[in-house]
Amino acid sequence: MGVFQSKYAHLLDRLVEHGISFACYFLPNATEPTLVVEDAPAILDGYHQLNGKHGFVFAPFNASEANPIVLFPSGRVASGFNVDIDVSADGKGLVSFTSENSTSFTCYSKTFSCFMEQLKAERFAKLVLSRRQVVERNEQSVGSLFLKANSSYPSAFTYLVNAPQCGLWLGATPELLLRGRDEVFQTVALAGTMPVVNGISDYQWNEKNREEQQMVTDYIADQLAKCGINNVDIEGPITVKAGAVVHLKTQFAFSCNEDINLGKLVETLHPTPAVCGLPKEDSLRFIVESESHDRSYYTGFVGVISNNRETDLYVNLRCMKVTQNQLILFAGGGITSKSIGEKEWAETEHKLQTLLSIIP
Repeated sequence: MGVFQSKYAHLLDRLVEHGISFACYFLPNATEPTLVVEDAPAILDGYHQLNGKHGFVFAPFNASEANPIVLFPSGRVASGFNVDIDVSADGKGLVSFTSENSTSFTCYSKTFSCFMEQLKAERFAKLVLSRRQVVERNEQSVGSLFLKANSSYPSAFTYLVNAPQCGLWLGATPELLLRGRDEVFQTVALAGTMPVVNGISDYQWNEKNREEQQMVTDYIADQLAKCGINNVDIEGPITVKAGAVVHLKTQFAFSCNEDINLGKLVETLHPTPAVCGLPKEDSLRFIVESESHDRSYYTGFVGVISNNRETDLYVNLRCMKVTQNQLILFAGGGITSKSIGEKEWAETEHKLQTLLSIIP
């Protein structure tokens, strides 16, 4: 790590230490970070309030009083490593001590059986089951960990967020939710997972993975059509690498008129079947009721919005909540009636390696 990067990591650590709310991020393949420091992040009551807003947004899987939609409205913004931010305030750190536990294989298997019962009864076409892995925090510099995540996964959207409304989170996510420039938008269907195998470029996808990816693709196309968006360019699926795994990816490009606003698009798409299930609303309720933990901001979305209609929002995958003494990592996978519990558990193990591999 160079001199400027080391100073930057120290700056981020001081912001955390003094309890200052901020969001720091690298857009995919960006060479320099952007830092947004906000005295009082805003709480949004719903996705419709994204319309006309400008700033950094951090949204949960299922918005609630405990897990609100948080907006950093770009009070102070600094780009690059050589920044001058006053951290002289004698604030109290927001990060608390925790005693969370990892999801055991026994607990995961029990929930998997519950999910399979519903799938085989055809109440759902797909469900996404997640788990947590808790690691003792030995690396005290979260700023250094953030920069290491970016250098390890430069094509991901990498972020570090700190606010009293959500806590301290770090992530390096590969999945685009919505990118927009003026009236032209892009989104993706990213589903199906296999571990990376060195020397192999032509991966052979089984029926379960192909069906899972097609469900997400069909859902996105249907949701766009319900918004009156019919002229959609669809490309894929192709195989893409994301850390220790590969996925199937289909890309969508479309134009919107002024009647289709950002809030409506986000509410239409989020959460996609790639992180939730089908049908969406029933799946979301079932997952919230059935999983042994609160997903909180895992499988929510994170990114930048602008009132001049520039949007870069990503699904919050490959992420962790950071506390004084623990790193709480999350991972999940799509479950269909063809799923096998041991294989699904193994898939989450591979996904967890994305961030586990950078933790000292």
